[in-house]
Parts: sequence; structure tokens; C-alpha cells
Amino acid sequence: MVRQNMSRNTKVTFRSGECSALSKQYGDIYPYGFPFTLNPTMGCFFSCKFCYSPITTLKLIENKRDGFFEEVTVRLGVPEQLYKELTKYSKLPQHFKFFQINEHSDYYLPQLFTEIKKQPEPDILLEILNIFQKHWNNGNKWMLHILTKSHLILKHLDKLKEMKEMVQVEISFSTGDENKLRS
Repeated sequence: MVRQNMSRNTKVTFRSGECSALSKQYGDIYPYGFPFTLNPTMGCFFSCKFCYSPITTLKLIENKRDGFFEEVTVRLGVPEQLYKELTKYSKLPQHFKFFQINEHSDYYLPQLFTEIKKQPEPDILLEILNIFQKHWNNGNKWMLHILTKSHLILKHLDKLKEMKEMVQVEISFSTGDENKLRS
């Protein structure tokens, strides 16, 4: 069941500065089959009771959440750094060129898109998709697996259609209502 965060204390922040765009997983391949993950945001307002995020799982074990479900931070430095890192790893064998996007935080949040409209900064995930597409077109072919729970992914539908050879989208949902589940 998705626990909607009804708190009026939800907050979206934008953090600039140099940061690593990607996370290399430990061992040869991440347990879910993705050698790299990319999270343009940190935090999630969906607040699912069953949250599988490695960050929230660890925090739940520690009995702390540190605002993960109340604040989302957009990492502004990701697109520029991503371009450099994709170039750096361009010689990897093709079977290692897989990214999971939104592995621990969902980018497609209504509150986030409301704030993006107010900011001079562009849509970070759209920039990221453009970078992956540019690398693909230049022969550096990375495969993407995007996770979300939100219909707002439709805001990027035209871009995702352009990238259909390289993108897989996984949309999850849960409900206790049998009629909604069937529809």
C-alpha cells in the first residue's frame, strides 16, 4: 500500500555542485542485474510502507528516516558529470552498459514538477535522457531501465519513444481495491 504523505512539510530543494552522476555497484554486477544506477533526486514523497530502496531499508532497520519521505533534493550537477562518466566508461563491454534510473528515489513526483516549473533550471531527467541518447547516437550504447510509480513519466513520453531501442520503463502500483487492480 502506498502511504500518501499528507504532511504539509514536504519540501523540494535544488542542490548544485559537482557530484558523481552514477553509482557503480559492488561486486561484478548488482544483485538486480544493473552495474550502474543513477538517481537524479534524493528522497520520495510516495512513502510506500514496502519501500525497497536500499537507503530507506537501511534507515528503517536503524529506525531512522532522516526526512527521506518529507524532502526531495534535485541533484543539479548530474547531467554534466554524467556526460564525462559515460565517456570514461565507453570502452566497457556492452553487457556492462546498463543503468537503472530512479533506483532509490522516484523523479516523477507531482510536487517536484510543480517546483521545476518555478525554477530557472531545466528538467534534469530530460537532460539526462538527452545525454544518453547523444552517446547512443555516437556509438556508446547504454541501456536504461527506468523505475517509477507515477503517470508523470508521460511528460517524457515523446523522448522515450525516440529512445525505444535503449529504454525499458517499469511502472509499479499497488492497491487493495480489487476493481482498481483489474482495470
